[in-house]
Order: sequence, then structure tokens, then C-alpha cells
Amino acid sequence: MIKKYTEFIYESKFDDIESEYHSIGEYIEKVSKDNDYLLSIVAHYLDGIDTDIRISNAVNLLDDFDKRQLFYRIYNYLNKGENEKDVDITADVVYENLEQDTNAGKHTFVSFLKCITALGEKSITKSDNPKDGFLLYYSTKELNVITVKSIFNRFKSLSLFLNRLDYTFNTCSLYFGIKYDSVFEYGFYTDKTALIGEFKLNKSNLNWLIMLQSPSAMALKKDIVNLDIKKLTIFGKIALEMKNYKLDSQSKVGPSIKDDVITYGFYGVGKWDNGKLDDGEYQNLRTNFKNWLMKFRWCEQVLVSITHNQFWVYFNIKVK
Repeated sequence: MIKKYTEFIYESKFDDIESEYHSIGEYIEKVSKDNDYLLSIVAHYLDGIDTDIRISNAVNLLDDFDKRQLFYRIYNYLNKGENEKDVDITADVVYENLEQDTNAGKHTFVSFLKCITALGEKSITKSDNPKDGFLLYYSTKELNVITVKSIFNRFKSLSLFLNRLDYTFNTCSLYFGIKYDSVFEYGFYTDKTALIGEFKLNKSNLNWLIMLQSPSAMALKKDIVNLDIKKLTIFGKIALEMKNYKLDSQSKVGPSIKDDVITYGFYGVGKWDNGKLDDGEYQNLRTNFKNWLMKFRWCEQVLVSITHNQFWVYFNIKVK
């Protein structure tokens, strides 16, 4: 990648200061001390992080994109005299010198939600059949690429990622969701995924998602309000293993998560008579599934039930 001269300077300053102060967090803690304006900027980026943690440690916990974003803003203010009255500290400000191969973090997701709302997709809901690797997956309808581009260009933090969108397609969708490894991801989708940002979910980040005010996050908030990191971790392990669970079925859906239960559906399994699953077949499916689960360490942390309706058999796994 060929960098602009200003990008090279910023990268050099970032590396030099990180070396001099041992970490970017220690630098930002020192320069922002007793400066209410700088502290307000820092607080915006540390939203959702435990207030008992030192500023230096909290900054170092940020993903690389957000850490660099915060550094460039602090550095600009101290060295170029950023005008306070012209700065909206609630906005997601990103400088063009950020590397194009760096993924965004959680703060840019706020702007991403604003774009979804502006595109008329605030009623976005969870998919009953998530993309591979996702526990929870939310996607807009197909949107005109030119319209998406015009909305994204309103936000510096998002316009940086428009080059990842394949313009050979006339339409695309916007997606976000939680993956098997408890990573929250969002981006574009055409015939494949084009990642914009991601961040690891922990207790504070999960709470941060629940507190989002965007109407486009309402379905997500409703679906995760009763979840915790322990449940997500177990759901991820279950989903990973269920990819390998084979039945002689015509189709499969899932995972579908509601509160403490993750569900998979298989169509056309077993013997049916007048729309009812044979009792012996039901017991056989139940026994075989429980025996299969026994080989996993997390089996003692779950309960299993099987339901059936209209040629569908559903395996429901509840986390205790």
C-alpha cells in the first residue's frame, strides 16, 4: 500500500509515542490529566468500560481502530489546536490517515446503525437461518448500492470502508450479528461478506449494545437482554458442534436463539402418520441426540427437549 505523506507522519508519531510512553494508553492518560475537554473526548471512546479501571488501561483495551482514532484526535488537538466549539464529541470522527486494512470498532457501529435507519431499515429483525458462523444475524433487504454510498459518505468513519463494497453489484445488504466466538461483526453483503468492523463481546460491551438508542438496534437489544457472556460462550460451542450433526433430512434451519434456548430444526426426519411423528421414532431421535451430546464437556450445562410439528423436528438445547 502506498501511503500519503501525512499518513506516514501519523503512523510514525503513533509508533514513537507508543515506544516513549510504553503504551498509547499511558500517553493519553498523561496528556488528558486536568484537561476537561480532552477527558470528555476520552470518555466518549471509553463508554461502557468499567470506570474503576485506569484511563491508560482502558485505552489499551480498545481495539486497534478505536485506539488509533482516539490518538489522532488527541494528537491533532495538542499539536494543531483543534477548535473546541467546532467539535461535536458525540460524533464518530475518523481521520483519513487510518489504514484501509484496519477494521472499525464498536464506536463506528453507532454510525452504521444511523445509516441503516436513514435507509429506512429501522425494523431490521433477526434471521431464522443465520449465515454460517453466526449465532444471531440481522440483515437489511437488498439496497441500491448508489444510495448506500451516498448515506455512508455522510460519515467519515464509514466512508473509509466504501472501497470494500463491490460496485459490480447494483444492490447490497447491510448486516450485523454475533458469531460463534462471541465476536460482534458488521458490514456489507453482496454475494459475499465485506467486513467493516468487529469487536469482542465481554460484559461491558454486551451492556453497551443493550443500551444503544438507535431504533435499528431494537430487535438486537430485545434478543440479547437476557443473555450473558457465559450463555453466549456455550451457545457458540453448541453451534460449532451442531454443524457436524447429521440427520437424513430435506432441509435444516438454525441456530435460533431465544432467552436460554438455542434451537435447530430438521424437515422430513423420521416416520410420520397423518401429520404426526411416530412415537418410537421420536424416542429414537431423542436418545440418539442425548447420546451424541454426552461426548462434549459442556453437556452437563444444558437440558434437551425435542418438539415436532408439520414434518419439522426441533432440537431445543437450554443452558442451565
